[in-house]
Amino acid sequence: MNKEQRESIDKVFGKLQIVIQNARSFIEVAKFINYPKVDYLNPKQNSELFLFMEQSELFHKMQIFGWRLFVIEICKIYDNNATVSLEGIKKKLISYGVDLSGTLFDQLQQQLENDKEILTRAKKLRDKYYAHTEKEVHPGKELLFNWSDAESLIITCENLLNYYLSLFNIEKVEVVSSSIYETNAFWKEEIISLSGVIKN
Repeated sequence: MNKEQRESIDKVFGKLQIVIQNARSFIEVAKFINYPKVDYLNPKQNSELFLFMEQSELFHKMQIFGWRLFVIEICKIYDNNATVSLEGIKKKLISYGVDLSGTLFDQLQQQLENDKEILTRAKKLRDKYYAHTEKEVHPGKELLFNWSDAESLIITCENLLNYYLSLFNIEKVEVVSSSIYETNAFWKEEIISLSGVIKN
């Protein structure tokens, strides 16, 4: 691989990493709003805060938007026709003569295959519902998937990107867990402040 090809690959790695981090952030925000864990607050504040978040139109919309943006971003990562995607990177690496054979790569490809059905639903959600905001539409239950399905899609693409990065001795992408949203003081203060402003 020549210098120009390496620079091209590094650029694509960087772009893909941003899209993956965006997808991770959007799903974590949606998950946090759905399952807020603020154990360090006293019980009275906990119950008031949970009730507010449950009844708040703003937080309901934030959860929906977080989920929708996650679906849109994750579909970019798995789009076979996009340059900045897992498939796009694979094709580029192969065209540059990079050897992708091996047990780990085969396992990751199998995980992609396992996630195909979830991804098909995600793409239908994106194309038929989430990409069109001119009217409020609600997808049928057959297209929806759960938090663990979403997590599976994220983990697969993070693992594949880290595999590709390891071929070039590049530091792997750090996985951000939902614990950030469970313990971060910023979230606690912002939600309490916001709940007070809206109620007043």
